[in-house]
Amino acid sequence: MRVALASILLSTSVLSACSDYQLYWEDAPYKVFYIDTPNNITLNYDVGKGGSLGRVSSTVVAVGSNTSYVVAKRLSGGQESYYYIDKAKDDLYKNQEEITQGPFSESEFISLKAKLQLPEFSKYFK
Repeated sequence: MRVALASILLSTSVLSACSDYQLYWEDAPYKVFYIDTPNNITLNYDVGKGGSLGRVSSTVVAVGSNTSYVVAKRLSGGQESYYYIDKAKDDLYKNQEEITQGPFSESEFISLKAKLQLPEFSKYFK
């Protein structure tokens, strides 16, 4: 719990100190935005008052959601990786490592998508 609280405080201070912030997508409490540079697109859990918890690190290139899950595709070092979050298990007291499932390869993600009925990607960035 201390880790999550520290993350909230850090995220709140980072957001309030930022000169450049752009919201790309939202399915409350989840948001995709960048801070300071368009290459820093992340998926976050909004905790209110400008604070958020990281869920998928930069650079998020696609996202989607349904009533049960949020999915994200990330590009890092030329490699694509895939993630999902079970909304029912997420809350502001959990950190990224506890709630975000992944990274998965494309083939692993396709299998999980069929098994769990994960949503399609509905928004692309880049």
